[in-house]
Amino acid sequence: MSADRDKVLDKIKKLLRMKRGGTPDEVRTALGLAAELARKHGIDIDGVDPDAEAAQPLGHIDAMTAARVQWECKYAGLICQQFFNVTLLLRNKRKVTLRDGWPRTASDYMITFIGLDRDIQIALYVYHFLVRHLRWSWNTGRGRYRNRQAFLYGMYVGLCTKLNEQRVQQVNEAGLILLDRLFARREDYRQAHFGKLRNHDTKPDTDANAAKYAGYLAGRQTEIRTGLGSSGQATLLLT
Repeated sequence: MSADRDKVLDKIKKLLRMKRGGTPDEVRTALGLAAELARKHGIDIDGVDPDAEAAQPLGHIDAMTAARVQWECKYAGLICQQFFNVTLLLRNKRKVTLRDGWPRTASDYMITFIGLDRDIQIALYVYHFLVRHLRWSWNTGRGRYRNRQAFLYGMYVGLCTKLNEQRVQQVNEAGLILLDRLFARREDYRQAHFGKLRNHDTKPDTDANAAKYAGYLAGRQTEIRTGLGSSGQATLLLT
């Protein structure tokens, strides 16, 4: 759909919305203008939803590139995927370099976020906070536990449990609205740009139940919420 046609469609939607609050004369005029615009540009006015938003393009951003991906990065990314309207990929990009005249193969790992630009920006903000918070919790709160992956996995489970409890609540005031939008579009984008991928298991190999439970408690204590900034715009607050 061309940019000009998008503008016309937007005008038609605005005119149709006049039915909700205008005077009888204003409504008749608005509907007449909407019908005229639709006729002129070959648009079926009966199929126009005045509340529908124009489709926004999907994209992707690489959040990090490194020789290895630490567990806190994986679990932070999974939380973003489950609760912040993005799809996460862990990609392995092999490269060949010369060393002492001999070819050597090395790998760069990338965590890639797919989604609308605004959703990606929010998810990246959450991701970087969670990576720092997971590391800090392990360094300061692990006590006598030594299984790092098990502790961080427990934090991941604790945070997901807490966010799932918030998800079922109807938010009528400042709070985190957790909705997964555009999942099918993101999957189509993933397949078109990255092809077939394999699943990556993030569960600990060993039981280490004590470390998992300590991490679970730390995850439950993590607060993720939203508030309203001084400008009146929704602002994400993470503590």
